[in-house]
Amino acid sequence: MEMAPAAGRLCHVILAGDADVCDQWIEAWRRDMRFDSLGFLRVTPGDSWTVPVGEAGIILECQAGAASGCGEAVAGSLEIHTLTGVDPSLAPVLAPWVSSIARLLVERVSLRRLVDRFGERVRREAARLRMADLLEEANQRLQEEFVRDPLTGVPNRRRFEEHFDLCWGRAAGDGTGIGLILVDIDFFKKLNDSLGHQEGDRCLREVAQALASRVVRSNDIIARFGGEEFVAVVDNCTREEVEALSESLCAGVRDLAIRHPEHPMGIVTISAGAAWAIPGLTSSAEDFLHSADEMLYKAKNSGRNCWILSIPSADVADGN
Repeated sequence: MEMAPAAGRLCHVILAGDADVCDQWIEAWRRDMRFDSLGFLRVTPGDSWTVPVGEAGIILECQAGAASGCGEAVAGSLEIHTLTGVDPSLAPVLAPWVSSIARLLVERVSLRRLVDRFGERVRREAARLRMADLLEEANQRLQEEFVRDPLTGVPNRRRFEEHFDLCWGRAAGDGTGIGLILVDIDFFKKLNDSLGHQEGDRCLREVAQALASRVVRSNDIIARFGGEEFVAVVDNCTREEVEALSESLCAGVRDLAIRHPEHPMGIVTISAGAAWAIPGLTSSAEDFLHSADEMLYKAKNSGRNCWILSIPSADVADGN
């Protein structure tokens, strides 16, 4: 016959032998120790028993000389301490000692369970942190995509507006110069009409990367302004630096030598309208942007493939 100790106990004492003797042991424990986590199971010779896996057990053969044939443990990974051939008269003396063994076993089992629970908690926390990292990474990617032009890979107009406002406010507070360069691809509509939109998109990507390669200072950016227009923000700069960058942008696109059958030069070029100012000398950021736009219009009317710069004194520099 297979038997199992009462559920919910951390340590089990398997009492093998004469029933009356076993009862003496149980009474001794209950009277003297009141050890609530200790469960008892009385078996007879030939019985087998099962203790829950992960719990502890003590086999106590209570009747002197009855060490053989008392039963067989069927449990899995439990610790079993065995006392054999114990005189029944020693029950009151040995009961506290056996209870102490049981208590130690319970503490070991409890500690093991605590470690297991702690390990599981650590694993859950690690998984949560990994998920948090993945979510943060995904959020950063979404934020980057939110301010990046999907076709060209450069910042979009929203990113330009945020960066321009930041640089304008800093320049106004520090009394430093700021530059703005508006760029337009010459005869772009004709290129689209003659070569198709696929070639037009390729042209936009190549021009954007060429412009980006020339805007190298850490706080300067080149962004897609819309359609075939791009804009560069030049932070904390001199007039001469804006002039030099305007020339560099035009040269960089010419150097690509992208075929343009409807352009007088046979290749893609750009026109650029630039503005430089120390905020406070001009009325507002909107007026400053408008000045750059006016210079772009003048550059396109001046034959294209050139740049023109506006400064607060109303002087005009050009790069024909």
